[in-house]
Amino acid sequence: MIDIQEIVNIADELIFSHIGEHLNDLQKTVLLGTIQGKSYLEIASEAQYTEKYIKDTAGKLWALLGSV
Repeated sequence: MIDIQEIVNIADELIFSHIGEHLNDLQKTVLLGTIQGKSYLEIASEAQYTEKYIKDTAGKLWALLGSV
């Protein structure tokens, strides 16, 4: 069975092969938290960002992942 961190690593590799850039730490945190079933509010609290900033980051991340 694949672990959660491996999913994040695979997503990072796919993004890198598509646009030549790696996911940043916050994007990885959002992806990991989402996979773990955390709300944006929980992710924001743990990462010390606002919920709005996490939502904005997540929206851009989903669009980026959708383009791969």
